[in-house]
Amino acid sequence: MIASIEQAIKQRLSDGLGQMVSGVHTYGGEFDGEGLAQVVNQFPAVWVMFAGITDSEPHDTRRTRYQVTGHFTVLVGDRASGPKSLLILIITFEMLFKR
Repeated sequence: MIASIEQAIKQRLSDGLGQMVSGVHTYGGEFDGEGLAQVVNQFPAVWVMFAGITDSEPHDTRRTRYQVTGHFTVLVGDRASGPKSLLILIITFEMLFKR
């Protein structure tokens, strides 16, 4: 379920942004360590990641169904004005899942 939601978010961003970005990707730690130099060459670009489940509550009296709160994060990377200026915008949003 989470993978299909992430894929839908990526598809919607890709459709909406079109050629304004080089791509919409799943984030897998590219900004960490030595991979950052390769990431900067892809700017402007967008990355989507599932940031985790922050809450779960029983949704029925038998406690067999739960309402879960999950967070997705969208990272937007671009070059700001100036030759060595970078801009990384982080957007986090919350979704409720009922299962």
